[in-house]
Amino acid sequence: MVRRLGRWEIVRPRRSAAWSCGPSTSPLETATLGGITLSKRIVCCSSPASMCYWFVASIIAWGLLSLVGLYWRPLGRASAGTILLAAGMGCVANWGKNRTFHCGITAPLLLIGGTGFLLSDMGIVNVPLAIVCAFVGVGICVAFLLEWRYASGRASPSNNRWNGP
Repeated sequence: MVRRLGRWEIVRPRRSAAWSCGPSTSPLETATLGGITLSKRIVCCSSPASMCYWFVASIIAWGLLSLVGLYWRPLGRASAGTILLAAGMGCVANWGKNRTFHCGITAPLLLIGGTGFLLSDMGIVNVPLAIVCAFVGVGICVAFLLEWRYASGRASPSNNRWNGP
C-alpha cells in the first residue's frame, strides 16, 4: 500500500496472519491466544544499531541517576554504583528492544554490581572493589563468549541474515 504525502511516500507492507509484533519476530514460532496471534521474539547477536541503542539508553539513565545524585550523595555522577546501574539499565532497555543475547546475562550482573557499590557507598555493607569488579568483568566476558558461540550465527533482523516478510 502506497500513500503519497507531497514529496514523500509511505510504503506499508501487507500483514500476514502470522505477524503481530514487527520485524524482530519469527513467523515460525507463533501461538494463538483467544484469536490473537502472538510471536516469540528472536534472541540475536550484537549489531552496531543495538550497541548505539544501548549507549544512548545508558547515557540517559546515567544523566537521570546523576540528577538524583545531586540530592542524594551515593548516586554521584562519577560513582561506580551509578555507572554500573546506568549500564545495567541500558542493557535492560536493549534486551527489551533488540533482544541481544549478552544483555540478558549482563543486565542482572551490572544491576547487582551497581547495587553492591551503592550499598557499600552508603555504609550498609562492606563490598571489596576487587571482588565486585572481578564478578562483573568475568560475567561480561562469559556473556560475550556465549553470544559469540551460540547467537552470532542465528538469523535475525539485526545481523542481515534473516529473510522475513
